[in-house]
Amino acid sequence: MKTLLSTMAISIMRFDDLDPAETTNPALPSVSQSAYQLGTMAARILLDRIDEETGPPKYIVLPTSLKLRESLAPPPENFGSGVMAL
Repeated sequence: MKTLLSTMAISIMRFDDLDPAETTNPALPSVSQSAYQLGTMAARILLDRIDEETGPPKYIVLPTSLKLRESLAPPPENFGSGVMAL
């Protein structure tokens, strides 16, 4: 059985910026977004939906930021152009 070292073979990222991202070893990079903005927007959409009852779906993009940390590594030279997401 082979063991993979994340900083040598793969990079693991997460979509949130909770404390475990900083306290794991190695630290995990993450895409971060404001929970306050997300909650505010969700409440606004809900209240609008209650008032109007119907309406077209809304497409909303909230700002994010990328926080790079230790477990992020460049792909090997022979990696190719494929990307695998789990």
